[in-house]
Amino acid sequence: MPIGDGVTATVFRMFALVWAFFLPVYALATTPRMVATPIANVSETVVHEAYIWQRQWDDELRAGIAAQAHQFVGFRYLAAQLKSDLPQAPDRFVAAHWVVPNVSLQTFPAALEVVPVIRLPGAAPLMSAIALDGVIRELQAKSIAQGRAFTRVEIDFDSAESKLAAYVVLLQRTRALLPKELHLDVTALPVWLDNPAFSDLEAVADRITLQVHAVGTPKSGLFDPRLAESWLRKFDRIARKPFDVALPAYGAKLLFNAQGKVIGVEHESELATDYASSKELQTAPKAVIALLDMMNAKPVKNLRAWRWFRLPLERDQRAWSPQTLSAVIARQPLRAKVQVLSIAHTEQANAVVRGFDLRVVNSGNLEGNSPLRIAINPRCQGEGIGGYQLQKSVLVNRSSFELRPGRSVTVAWVRCENGQEPLKLRP
Repeated sequence: MPIGDGVTATVFRMFALVWAFFLPVYALATTPRMVATPIANVSETVVHEAYIWQRQWDDELRAGIAAQAHQFVGFRYLAAQLKSDLPQAPDRFVAAHWVVPNVSLQTFPAALEVVPVIRLPGAAPLMSAIALDGVIRELQAKSIAQGRAFTRVEIDFDSAESKLAAYVVLLQRTRALLPKELHLDVTALPVWLDNPAFSDLEAVADRITLQVHAVGTPKSGLFDPRLAESWLRKFDRIARKPFDVALPAYGAKLLFNAQGKVIGVEHESELATDYASSKELQTAPKAVIALLDMMNAKPVKNLRAWRWFRLPLERDQRAWSPQTLSAVIARQPLRAKVQVLSIAHTEQANAVVRGFDLRVVNSGNLEGNSPLRIAINPRCQGEGIGGYQLQKSVLVNRSSFELRPGRSVTVAWVRCENGQEPLKLRP
């Protein structure tokens, strides 16, 4: 999963360009933007799960899990990540070698399957089975202390193809050390499917999650629905057990040095890294919908679950909004619904209207663009905010900004004669 550790050509995390239309909204007009109408239902046998990759478990994350849990059958959370700057591969468990988020297992509904994920940097040398077994047992002890022992664990390692056979040996040796009742899951890259060691990987893993995003070079983009479909169907032809597929619902900022090489990937927060240039990239919801539609039209027999990376939060401006992800899962049409609303300010003593705030609101389930022009009542005077200027009864902004679903921005304050409504509606 994308975490920004050890960026290499084969495993580096990239992101598709933000898909958006540019359409001015005039006055109180609503401007829908359609992605697909209507969308056919995906097979009911394929369930949905989500990855939680946040390292800080705060009130917003806990609230996000509670608000979105109803649409998932389970969660997989980043439980431990091996540090990428170790001088050599660990041969035993040492707590200082790992970054361990402060996970709060009580946050998860009791009915949902909750699986910890252990992240190994793709460029790091392979650790010993004793070290991997040690971190799994350490995480189990922490889980038991919170009253929620896990029954399966996932290893996330973007191994180069040349190291896949050695990785399989590591998993086999680790499997021999683990309790028999503990299921061992792994993530897999499409390039592994043709590797002779892949059949051994499938044999040792109880469940495999095929990652169909962020598996190429920066120029190839984050996600291609046609490629994803071909990989998925290829896996289905050789699979001997049900498998899952990881889908993207996120974006990021790529950081480049002066030579144009990627030196960092920003997700939710800024990296303390000097860089020469950067590029904001995103996954277009319509691209993921295209894959879902193709799989709905011609289903495969072994697909068990779509697993979304990552659970969206309002603060995570580079991920889809919660409203967008929910709409895609529910197979609802996607559209922005941008409006301009007036909010009256009155004196409490006599209920006299003293003025109005004008706000641009997106009540849809897709990001939308702010209007470039907003007509107001000629009997109103006031002042624009945030780039808007009032020019002859029209609020004008030279550039549009993107508004996430559920968000609103105040763009002006006006006062009107006799408390009249400030917005001039189109006929």
